[in-house]
Amino acid sequence: MTRLSTLSTACLLLLVCSATDARAANTRQDQLRKQYDDALRVLKDDDEAGYQRLAQWCQQNKLTKEADQTWSLLLAKKREKLAKNPTPQAYQAVIAWCVTAGLKQPAEDLKREMLVSDYEQRKTKLKPDDPKDLVSLAQWCQQNKLSAQALECLQAVLKLQPDNASAHGMMDAVRAACWAEAPTGLLKKQKVPGYTQDAAWYHVSVPKEHKETKTGLPLIIFLHGGQHEAGTADNVVAMAQVVPAFKKNIVVFPNHLRTWWAHPRELTYLLETLDNVMLRWHVDPKRIYLMGASMGGNGTWAFGCQCPELFAALAPFSGFYADFLEFNLKNIASKPIYVCHGTKDGTVPIDGARKAVELLKKESANIEMHEVDCGHQVPPEEFGKAADWMMQYTDKQDFDLKAVKERVSKLPVPGWLKQYSGN
Repeated sequence: MTRLSTLSTACLLLLVCSATDARAANTRQDQLRKQYDDALRVLKDDDEAGYQRLAQWCQQNKLTKEADQTWSLLLAKKREKLAKNPTPQAYQAVIAWCVTAGLKQPAEDLKREMLVSDYEQRKTKLKPDDPKDLVSLAQWCQQNKLSAQALECLQAVLKLQPDNASAHGMMDAVRAACWAEAPTGLLKKQKVPGYTQDAAWYHVSVPKEHKETKTGLPLIIFLHGGQHEAGTADNVVAMAQVVPAFKKNIVVFPNHLRTWWAHPRELTYLLETLDNVMLRWHVDPKRIYLMGASMGGNGTWAFGCQCPELFAALAPFSGFYADFLEFNLKNIASKPIYVCHGTKDGTVPIDGARKAVELLKKESANIEMHEVDCGHQVPPEEFGKAADWMMQYTDKQDFDLKAVKERVSKLPVPGWLKQYSGN
């Protein structure tokens, strides 16, 4: 018992000493942090040498968080100067400083920024509409691992010369590199190449699983509602983080060009958007799905009828349908279609949707009509049900996007849309 008591007393003393040491260490760290705060407070904004000494002092005293904060402040100041004078020499100086300071990732980021800046400069010196120069620039981009920029050059070449052998020869490798480097997450306002309008952009949500796919991920295209002069993809992009099927797949939310989605000009723009998305991310071409609400529901009918070979399934929500719209429903009779409409919809009455469903059933279409006890705005969970239903289908036919673009470019403007042709 005496020996056990002695051991217990010794253990207790060790615990007390350890606690005392820990309190002393914490007190010491608190004192160092106060010294840091005081030093940071009196540093002049342009005293870069002072910031560097403070960061090194933090490292010596194991104030990791404070050291990182100080290096970040100093890097931000160097970036401010760089923005005013973005020459290769200025970039090289900041990159060398990052390497010396042990800031590996910022150094890599700056190297890439320098190359992108160089690319933009080279692009301004190109002869207009010169495929040879564009191919040379694409090769330079490829050598410097600027895959997105190389892709941009090759797209420009193929618009000028669709049969350019050099561009076609590079495309597969560049596309694969783009997919490997492609960003994931919710990416806002991605510009559509070839369009200068402020409205020519799309939001896209890409799950992190994109990096791991070998066959490509399904793509959902969601067309927003509104009117020809109103409504944007900003109104619907929140669904990317709410609808379960949207979280697991690539979802693109195009922003319209201030015309009805059914206008041939808008359809051409949607095809360019699709082309850009499929080049930047690895999409499974057999699993592309189209859905939209209100004007987007009307656009789903239109886009689906004009380009049926693109889609594995469609889902128009609260979409306007009537005979005068000149949609050839027979074109989508072989496609799975999920129609959803509110029975109390006072904006777009349900009768049009019922008529479309009736006509498609006569063509033996695989179609489901879901009438919901609501007005024009259907509950968000209905989009999830539609997406889950569509995802069970895979398209069996291949498509040539170039041929589809050419066909759509020749479409006449329907009579009901002629008043909007100048918009």
